[in-house]
Amino acid sequence: MVRKAGLWFVLVLALVAAGGGYMYYSSTKAQAQATEEPQVQTAKVTRGSIVISATGSGSVISAQQVELAFEKSGRLSELNVAVGDEVKAGDKLASLVSTESATSLALQVSTAELNLLKAQQNLDELTTPEDTTLAQAELEAQLAQAKVDVLTAQDEVGDAEYVLNSLLNGRGNEQLIAEAKAKLTLAKSKVDRLQQQYEKTGGDPNEDPQKAQALAALLGAERDLRTAQASVNWYLGKPSDQEIAEANAGIALAQANVATLNAKVADLESQIEDLKVGTVDDIDVGLAQAEVASAQATLDALKEEQETQYLVAPMDGTILSVDAKVGQTIGTSTIITMADLNQPMVEVYVDETDLNQFGVGYEVEVVFDALPEQTFTGKIVSVDPSLAQESMVRALRGVAQLDEASFAKPQTLPIGLSASVEVIGSKAENVLLVPVEAVRELAEGSYGVFVMENGTPRLKVVEVGLMDYTYAEIKSGLSEGDVVTTGIVETSQ
Repeated sequence: MVRKAGLWFVLVLALVAAGGGYMYYSSTKAQAQATEEPQVQTAKVTRGSIVISATGSGSVISAQQVELAFEKSGRLSELNVAVGDEVKAGDKLASLVSTESATSLALQVSTAELNLLKAQQNLDELTTPEDTTLAQAELEAQLAQAKVDVLTAQDEVGDAEYVLNSLLNGRGNEQLIAEAKAKLTLAKSKVDRLQQQYEKTGGDPNEDPQKAQALAALLGAERDLRTAQASVNWYLGKPSDQEIAEANAGIALAQANVATLNAKVADLESQIEDLKVGTVDDIDVGLAQAEVASAQATLDALKEEQETQYLVAPMDGTILSVDAKVGQTIGTSTIITMADLNQPMVEVYVDETDLNQFGVGYEVEVVFDALPEQTFTGKIVSVDPSLAQESMVRALRGVAQLDEASFAKPQTLPIGLSASVEVIGSKAENVLLVPVEAVRELAEGSYGVFVMENGTPRLKVVEVGLMDYTYAEIKSGLSEGDVVTTGIVETSQ
């Protein structure tokens, strides 16, 4: 009995083990089946915008900038602008009194004018009735003299203005003061030397000619010393109110004289025009006309040279810098810099890897560091043909022209103002979008998307447009609201 009972016990254990094994097998199989049915991640087709752009940096530059300098050295007699002034093309910015003598050039111009008048008189004698020739010749002579008088009077105005400027800005420049001090030193040395000679010479100056001659030389040297000392004192001294008033009066008187003489010139020119009549066809007239043309060319050349005494604005713009003062002796280096600030431009740098997103005509969005709340828009108007070296990095360089309509208010952007720049390579608005993970490349230029239909993914061929790191534009093949697969959710066992 005992042996039978043990057998049954063994059979029961075997059945229990078999049942446990079956349950383990069933549980493991169920888990494996669960693992073989992964969860699919999905997303809806939405409508929105996609922008492909390149990010870079930039700063404001002027549309056009020019540096102005005189063609010859001299003393600056007039300065009509200051930093920040807006000027128009043709405005006279500064005047120069040439060290080569403005008076000499003015006399050359007047001489050329006289030669032109003589040539014109010769022509007029051939083409004007005899009864008016003498009258016109007399008027021409008076006109020539009047023009010379105007030049002389204008020179006197310049001299009077120089006196006032010297009083207000210092009676002499460093060179003149140094020269006066040098003369004073020489005068003192001469007095000391003659004083020693006089003391060494014996006798009475009233009786001894040699003593008298030494005394005369000493007195002359002392007189020169007083003159040199007075000159230094004058250069270093300050003007009185009376001196300034007298200088202003001198300018007014000289200007009035110029106005009177100009009126006389205008009157004589009017009388001459009244006497002129038509020309006649003659060989001599042709020769006379050639002489007039030659004299006119000479006069024009001299006047063109005379124009180098002035700096004239070549365009409308704003004065950026002025590096000179009235009364200062200057050379041929730049003294005035001006730029056109009405049309704002931005110099743009982007990484060379963004070459496909950088070209002429591309739109830009600009945010200046100093104006973070405003976004300016514009377009790239030029791109350099070669890479630029910027901060040890090779970069693409271009220039963008800002749209003034994008300004929040009328303002002038300072040159050098830093900004962040977004260059829009391409964009699409109000288009169908799917996550880039949903797009599968079937072949070169061919794409497909798995669309969920009744819980099952179905492949659809689609036409893809723009694509960035997040979304892809779907031009055809899908509808807004479609559910697409973007991948499988990984689960850990």
